[in-house]
Amino acid sequence: MSVATGNPVFETVGGDASAATVTPTGRTTAGSLADLAAQVVTNTTDAGTAKANAVSALNTANSAAAQATEALSQASKAITSSSANIAGGYAALDGSGNANVPGNMAVGASNSGARSFSIGHTGLKDWIRFQFYTGTGVAANPDFVFIGMNGTGNTDGTCALQGTAFQPLSSNTMTLGSSNNAWSGITSQTAVDVISDLNDKNIIGTLGNATYADVTAKLRVVWASISGVVYTLKSGQSGRQHIGVIAQYVAAAFKAEGLDAADFGVWCSTPKKQIVTKAVDGQKIMSIEPVYETDGKTQETQETIRYAELLSLGLFCEKLERADLEARVAALESKSTSSTAA
Repeated sequence: MSVATGNPVFETVGGDASAATVTPTGRTTAGSLADLAAQVVTNTTDAGTAKANAVSALNTANSAAAQATEALSQASKAITSSSANIAGGYAALDGSGNANVPGNMAVGASNSGARSFSIGHTGLKDWIRFQFYTGTGVAANPDFVFIGMNGTGNTDGTCALQGTAFQPLSSNTMTLGSSNNAWSGITSQTAVDVISDLNDKNIIGTLGNATYADVTAKLRVVWASISGVVYTLKSGQSGRQHIGVIAQYVAAAFKAEGLDAADFGVWCSTPKKQIVTKAVDGQKIMSIEPVYETDGKTQETQETIRYAELLSLGLFCEKLERADLEARVAALESKSTSSTAA
């Protein structure tokens, strides 16, 4: 049976309505209701998928827009070539591959961990030079050069200097070495110059003068009681013998006469310290710590002698001894002459 009215138009009608065929508006072929229902489900699913895809695409677009905004922000902060070798910029390499630092350079600027500034590499046989250009001249040569050379990788290299002087920035403010870190030896072309200008000194007394007779007598006893010794160094390896004095014995000689060797610049005592390396949070930390005696409480000391001061004392004491002997000889000769004449 065919029904020509209605929308859609039923072509046939059977016992099972789902088997009925229809021709939806806009289509030229007929289809069953079951097919039409399946197509509706498919279209609904496709519509949901399309909506989800649209939402995902929108989120992706928003993320891309945010990334583009961040990239634009970072690009506006990027260091350009015009920032090379200026404050707030960066240190650039010149055409020869040399780094140029416009101001101060900080290496490991923190309060934790040991820091190293390494130049060169293992097996390098060339010298390493620090060259300083500080003068007003236009010559190509540097004003001061610090050179490292001739090492074998066992902390046995040599440091050399080129310039006219190596000195502290302010007079009488630094020492060369210390009792805890002494130089093993000093080789010099000439003797050491010691400032001894009258304008820098207050004269306390003169050995041999009547106004300084009491102290002079005590110092002569001190000098006479100091004995020279022959010794070897416990830390030495050559077994070579040395001649000198023992700081503790010198201090005791002064003390026996009621004097303090430190007051005369002859003797010094410095608390012992040592460099200790510890591992803290995976880093090596270096610190300077006291060295204690066996009781673990009393800090050890390192006693030293200023030989120039001590030998100056000896020189003038011997001068007085000679004067006394000459006076005694003169007196004996005079007595002998008088006896002969009588």
